[in-house]
Amino acid sequence: SLRVREEGKVRTALFFAFPPHSPSAALIFLCTVLSMDLFEDIGLGYVIAAVVIAAVIAWLWLSSSPSRPPLRTTPSVSNMGAGSKTSSGAAGVKQPAAAKKKASAGDGPRVKILWGSQTGTAEDFAEQLAAQARQLKFAPESIDLEDYSAEDLGDEECPVVFVMATYGEGEPTDNAKEFYDWVSDSSNESDLAKLKYTVFGLGNTTYEHYNAVGRLVDKRLKELGGECFYPRGEGDDDSSLEEDFMAWKKDLWPALCKLVGLEFHMEEEADPVPRTRLVETADVPPEKEHSLGSRTGFGFDQKKPFIADVVVNKELHSEGSDRSCRHIEFQVGDKLPYQTGDHLGVFARNSTSLVQHLAERLGVEALLDKGITLFPIGQNTGKALLGPVTLRTALTQHLDITTPPRKALLRALAQYTTDAEEKAYIMTISSLKEDSLPPERQYNTWVKANRRTVGEVLDALPNLKPPLGHLLELLPALAPRYYSISSSPLLHPGRIHITCVITQFNTGTGRLHDGVASTHLRTLIPKEGEKPPSMPIFVRRSQFRPPTKAETPLIMIGPGTGIAPFRGFIQHRPLAAKGAPLGDSILFFGCRDRGIDYLYADELQTALEAKHLSDLSVAFSREQDRKVYVQHLILEQKERIWDLLNNKNAHLYICGDAAHMAADVRAALEKVLQECGGLSPQAASSYLSNLADKGRFSSDTWF
Repeated sequence: SLRVREEGKVRTALFFAFPPHSPSAALIFLCTVLSMDLFEDIGLGYVIAAVVIAAVIAWLWLSSSPSRPPLRTTPSVSNMGAGSKTSSGAAGVKQPAAAKKKASAGDGPRVKILWGSQTGTAEDFAEQLAAQARQLKFAPESIDLEDYSAEDLGDEECPVVFVMATYGEGEPTDNAKEFYDWVSDSSNESDLAKLKYTVFGLGNTTYEHYNAVGRLVDKRLKELGGECFYPRGEGDDDSSLEEDFMAWKKDLWPALCKLVGLEFHMEEEADPVPRTRLVETADVPPEKEHSLGSRTGFGFDQKKPFIADVVVNKELHSEGSDRSCRHIEFQVGDKLPYQTGDHLGVFARNSTSLVQHLAERLGVEALLDKGITLFPIGQNTGKALLGPVTLRTALTQHLDITTPPRKALLRALAQYTTDAEEKAYIMTISSLKEDSLPPERQYNTWVKANRRTVGEVLDALPNLKPPLGHLLELLPALAPRYYSISSSPLLHPGRIHITCVITQFNTGTGRLHDGVASTHLRTLIPKEGEKPPSMPIFVRRSQFRPPTKAETPLIMIGPGTGIAPFRGFIQHRPLAAKGAPLGDSILFFGCRDRGIDYLYADELQTALEAKHLSDLSVAFSREQDRKVYVQHLILEQKERIWDLLNNKNAHLYICGDAAHMAADVRAALEKVLQECGGLSPQAASSYLSNLADKGRFSSDTWF
């Protein structure tokens, strides 16, 4: 018809005015043209031109796709008996899908290990399970939940082991969110009667919603008909995560063997064998190096970070402060959209001095600027697990050389010492149980509490000389660090602000420890007339959101850098309201001294004067003999808080330190509910939990 033909002409015009940004979009257009028989209207020349443009777009899309940063992979330290330790940091690079599939090939009974991981620990545990399964003659597959279709669960004929981390305040990890949404959907009526499964959950008891994801997955799989063939296990990252995991999987294997009719026989532990091959090259031009991120393309995330310019980086403390806190702004344009309350992930760099020291200890300082590539064993070309990069870039940008090495990494390195006493010491310090050991032979004291880096461990063991390739394979990937975004896109379109306290302290070994991300961020100072410094970043979606209705009151509690998201809230509310009246908003802030570390004091005063903030209560902890914190100010305003929560449907927010502040604030809030609402201690705790269930109580806390 004429209408259809005219629409075809319009679409053709739109194609040339706004060409599609992906090959699939171009193909959709071409199919539309062909299906509408428009040749006589738009002309064959236009069709040919469209095909050419689609091909060009496809080529540009593929060539400009951001490189994925190295993630974690199967560690080579997984063939362990019950008396050994696992590690959340035992592997530095992630195998491509083809390599994983090849590694999983075998003739034994199949088992699938599905994992949801944020920092790499759950993935590492999953890969260790896969390695031990191979030792027992299984044919395992370790699968990222992001690459698995939940709809296939009902047809699984082999056992499935879920390794599920809980992130933040009871949230699923990024790669498990789609699966979590599917399994938690109350309208989901899938039939999982065939499914035989078990779950190991990773969490932290400091948080209220300890292991919430693992528990929910277990509960829902049972409700949908699945059979849990081995009891769910839970690990506590606040104290004994590795020990919890090892204890749980000790009896997993007999249960799994019995389920599939396989005789259980655990072979003796052997020294881990490298699974990668290091290939050295003369040099790697900068444009050829494996890059973390890109400035071109779309759809940026943790696997494809955006390289953003730092355009503002200024000190927030006064000159009299013995600490430092920076206000930093990234220019992102339309490449990295975000919402108020989201988190910013940043890929930082290791200290140049640590890189140099480690290279010298390994005797490879002459190779720092030489090119390297890590390939799977038996492969010298094709898909690399790391590289091509210079060794300096690998140690600076890709691998974690600052975090204390986990026990499994230490056990894997023990084979490379020529001293029997050193080897015995390494095996002792990385053993499963250490309660009966003297402090100097305990991992938690000698390594963890002293925050020894892998370089310091090597320094203390002079006869330990691991080969460079195997060490690079074993080192964990340098994980991104997260910051609460301290701006609103409504007020600052195209820019993302963060508020970053600089981490610095002396370790038990006497080393001055500099936080990886904060120290790197502190150096990114833009200078007039020069190219601005840049950093790979991405946005992580958060549930920490201001109320959608302007009239809803809110109570914000955020001492120190906990003020960050609330700065964004205060910017957001009047602009989102578009002239509608604002409900009451109270901010409880805390710092040491008003003349030293009172963050954003002028902005907060301006917000008060503009009625964008109803009330501001600040606890200056060091200005009087008795220390005063935000929880004390909460009790001083207990009647008002009770009225806002119980009578005016206020939303309640806490942001900041999880180890102490969050627990103290919650205790103060429960006391308010008891004293003003007449609730029992148990009822007061339930009251806050019910607020959270209704979306009226949110926490954004960290260690």
